[in-house]
Amino acid sequence: AEAGDQAYPTQVAVGAVVLNRLRSPHFPHQLAAVITQPRQFSVVAAGTFATVRPTARALNAARAALTGVNPAPGTLYFYNPALPHVPWMNTLAGCRTLGALRFCAGVR
Repeated sequence: AEAGDQAYPTQVAVGAVVLNRLRSPHFPHQLAAVITQPRQFSVVAAGTFATVRPTARALNAARAALTGVNPAPGTLYFYNPALPHVPWMNTLAGCRTLGALRFCAGVR
């Protein structure tokens, strides 16, 4: 839902960010808690997450992330720099761009 309009590698990377957060001591250790954590994912904040139907490509991207594919290893955050976002995201370190999204490892 969060990266439905992005290319397949970007969708896989978004899934990998969720999985990276599961392993991080700075985030919850349950999948539902990571996804629904307040102010983390725009589709959850907008209330549309529960109504989005995943495409076959999105499901394949999720499966790939679950098997360890990670086009943006070590990243815990992502955002679209062309869209409004909270200013602290501009201070994130270890960033790389994949598609329209910027993937980052953490705070400087």
